[in-house]
Amino acid sequence: MIEARGVGLLKATPVAPVSIHAAVDLDVEEDQRLPKPHKITILGQSLPLFRRVKSPHYAVALMQYLKAGRQIIP
Repeated sequence: MIEARGVGLLKATPVAPVSIHAAVDLDVEEDQRLPKPHKITILGQSLPLFRRVKSPHYAVALMQYLKAGRQIIP
């Protein structure tokens, strides 16, 4: 079962174990246009951490990140 904000509880079929590649903190809003990378440790694994962005393209941007990564600007 998945809790989707603004949608409700969604049914989901379990699958085999998968890897986690990033986390999104929906409680904290990102205020930088080009933010420095954030990290979080979950179950001993260090993961990139993204913060909430109020934009209609945010979900698509996260999907593109998962497909190809991102360029870090020093």
